[in-house]
Amino acid sequence: MPFELGNSLGGRTKGSQNKSTEIVKKNVAVLLENNIQLVQEDLDQMKPRDRVNALLQFMKFLIPTQKAVEVENRITEDERNEAYINKLMEIPEENFDRI
Repeated sequence: MPFELGNSLGGRTKGSQNKSTEIVKKNVAVLLENNIQLVQEDLDQMKPRDRVNALLQFMKFLIPTQKAVEVENRITEDERNEAYINKLMEIPEENFDRI
């Protein structure tokens, strides 16, 4: 039977997490909670750059990594210049001294 639009084939619901990912996050949280004093002491002994790097690594378990998005500029420089000139043309002459 072919796939028909609107029919679900099952699977995880959108936004739900993988079970293994959930287990890893919980274990990291427990590890940090049980050793927070030791972790803090280690962080205090690190150089600032290393400390920031370590904190960023911990954050990966808490905050999802964002996907890079490429933005395409569809307005040419000529179109941008023309729009700017049109805005200038709308300004009354008596207001040019103020600008």
